Amino acid sequence: MLAGGHAVAGIMPHGNNTQFFADTANWGPRGTTLANLALANPYAPLMEAWIGTLNSAPQAGYAACPSGGSNYQHGGGQGIHGCGSHFIAAVGHTQARADWHTSGEGWIGIKFDSNDALGNGYTSMVHHCNYDCITYGFTK
Repeated sequence: MLAGGHAVAGIMPHGNNTQFFADTANWGPRGTTLANLALANPYAPLMEAWIGTLNSAPQAGYAACPSGGSNYQHGGGQGIHGCGSHFIAAVGHTQARADWHTSGEGWIGIKFDSNDALGNGYTSMVHHCNYDCITYGFTK
């Protein structure tokens, strides 16, 4: 990625208090869900498929945010124990190129794009939280 990459999708647990720490949950359908969403509209931004994957994961059965219990008033769950987000990050030789790889490029672009990554001078990252991360922020 540091030489310039289309996109790196990941999960970022956000620590939320000293009694409970967030972590990625094992949710088996995550990869299949992402593939199905990305291929359903291969021209749509891959970021939307990754966000849809988070939104498709069940909330119940995973720790709530920020308490770690089962009260989802503020969010949590959805394939992440506690507070967290799905993100897409990219680097490029211009800010516009890095932004395109995170927010505009779909599966077709990644697979066949002649717009390959050309450098690493600029970065772009997009997050989608499983809780209200504007109000509660990233604490750890």
